[in-house]
Amino acid sequence: MPSSQITATTSNITLVCKVLGEPTPDIEWINNGHIVERDPRKNKQKYSNAKSRTPEYTWNNLTIINLSYKDRGDYKCIAKNPGGEDEKAITLLIDSEVYLSGTTASFGGSPVLIISLSVGLIVLLIIILILVCLFCRRAKSRTMQSKRNDLDSSSEECISMRGHAEIKKSIMTDVNPICKPPRSSVPASVVSGGTEVSDAKRNLLDNESVFGKNV
Repeated sequence: MPSSQITATTSNITLVCKVLGEPTPDIEWINNGHIVERDPRKNKQKYSNAKSRTPEYTWNNLTIINLSYKDRGDYKCIAKNPGGEDEKAITLLIDSEVYLSGTTASFGGSPVLIISLSVGLIVLLIIILILVCLFCRRAKSRTMQSKRNDLDSSSEECISMRGHAEIKKSIMTDVNPICKPPRSSVPASVVSGGTEVSDAKRNLLDNESVFGKNV
């Protein structure tokens, strides 16, 4: 059978399938190649399937609740009985306004989801704050340790320089200056003795002792 199209203008929409057959056919809805009855969202009241019978026809109505963008696409109503199989296809289109309103309604109608997201965000913020505090504390400890090491090295250098200065000072104090020997004074007797000897020599070699003689 030829397919038709329908555009959803509300958050809920019902697809109607009229079936005629003897014995009464079994009806199955297919959405984009997947059986609607096996959709995991069915347990969340996503679909409502209602059947009604008249003396001539069987009506099978599939209601889609809280439309979302995933609900768009092709739907098939498949009827099966021992005499054969037949199907009818319908394409569901979703207006953008309906999609937005359905998304808002779905989000607003899930307080558990909102609470879970809020708690998750709070826990994430707390973890981030703890990590930031730990990082700042570690950086502060490293800075203080670095300053402490610098002070220790400066103190060691000052002590070393002071020790060298004291060593130089002690060396200069221990080394005595060279003393000149005292001048020796010649006794007067030695001086006078020297004069007397000179006089004796002079007396030994006077003018009379040196003379010339003709031979």
